[in-house]
Amino acid sequence: MAKHILPAESKLVGGWELVSGQMQADATTKRIELAIQDDLELIKRMNWMNLYQDPETGLYWLQEYFQGEMHGGGPPSLRLISPTEAEHLLEPQ
Repeated sequence: MAKHILPAESKLVGGWELVSGQMQADATTKRIELAIQDDLELIKRMNWMNLYQDPETGLYWLQEYFQGEMHGGGPPSLRLISPTEAEHLLEPQ
C-alpha cells in the first residue's frame, strides 16, 4: 500500500473548500486523515495537538489545528518533528 505522506514532505497543511454551498475537506486534509488512519500510530493526545509516529520509519509527526477561531480549530496540519521535540512532548506535565 502506498504511503499518504511522500518521503520529501515535512509539512502538510489542510484546508476546506466550498463545494456546492457546503464546506468540504480539501485534498491535503483528506491525505492527512488517510495518513493518520493508515500510516501513523497515535502516541499521545493533547488539547489541540496529537503526536504520531510512523512505525516503519520511526519519524514523529505532530497534528495541529492553527485556526482556533474556526469550529473545531479549523482544518488539520501535520508536520514532521525531531525526536527531541517528541521527547519533550512526552514528558509528564
